[in-house]
Amino acid sequence: MRRLVCLARFIFMRIGNDLCGLPPAQSACGIACGADRIEFVERRAGGFDVARITAALRSDRLILARNALQRDAEQVMHDVAAELGLSVNLEMQATFAGIHGHRQNVGRYYMTVNRREEFAFILPHSEGSGFSNIQLASFYCHQNTTDGGVSILMNTDQDSAAWKNTRELVTRIDPGSRPLTVTEKAVARTRFWAEESPGPDDVLVEERPSAMEGVRFLWMLTPLRKSFSTVLQREVYPYWDSVASKDLDSVSECIRLMRSYDLLREPAGGRGIDYFDKAYCRAVWHSGVTYRELFKAVVVRKLERGDLLIQNNLTWTHAASNWTPGSGTRNVIAAFA
Repeated sequence: MRRLVCLARFIFMRIGNDLCGLPPAQSACGIACGADRIEFVERRAGGFDVARITAALRSDRLILARNALQRDAEQVMHDVAAELGLSVNLEMQATFAGIHGHRQNVGRYYMTVNRREEFAFILPHSEGSGFSNIQLASFYCHQNTTDGGVSILMNTDQDSAAWKNTRELVTRIDPGSRPLTVTEKAVARTRFWAEESPGPDDVLVEERPSAMEGVRFLWMLTPLRKSFSTVLQREVYPYWDSVASKDLDSVSECIRLMRSYDLLREPAGGRGIDYFDKAYCRAVWHSGVTYRELFKAVVVRKLERGDLLIQNNLTWTHAASNWTPGSGTRNVIAAFA
């Protein structure tokens, strides 16, 4: 057993990029190093082994394809989505990027990541919400020469009892609103992700502006529900952005995690949490839940030029540390299905 562990460590050292920032036997914030949960895939003459990638995803592993070109990334996402029955999802997510305007398309499927202000980091989260139900997330690195911009990937613990204490921020239609036409219902779903009336366990946060006369939307916290993972063929708890970014405790946990890896870049003079996390002002409650209760493994890796990362968006979260302004350039693009 010891010989196998030594061999694994040797392989990881040869890769040239520390996967956890700590030896595998150690952990950060009570979360074990998940270096053994990543599948490295090299480019062959005929491209990348899609069958191997999909098999690894079905085993809930991270995929890291190395030395890829963007056209390789586009082809891999196309083929993997087709194998998993997610081709329609892939096309829809690429289309939504242009509709909502928060990202710009830079290929058939890939799009820019959200722009960040100086010293801002990205909280661990699964992309989207229970409404969008994004199954796969992929990130391709063109360049990453900053003194930070490190990806932090965490695998959820589906057996944790803490999920019952998590809530998702959703948009409901006020039951006192007038009846909506078929077209208006479609607009409410597409633009505002709103469709149903409040449930018995929903908690009102605030009213949300509506462009429809006689119609009110409500921001409400609702108990997190499981989503069906097409990849794993079972229901799981995803740590949606609509869960993570609304929880003040997630922000403080993220800072603690980044500091444990010495990843947090802080300006001279010190700053408050709201300076580092621009979503902090959108957080509306304290769950009391810690990361060690929600996650069972963490992988820390600084993506390099030509790295293509693919993960199950429902069981793995992604985050990125900040960097010192002027220290370099980070150009990472994303695709979702």
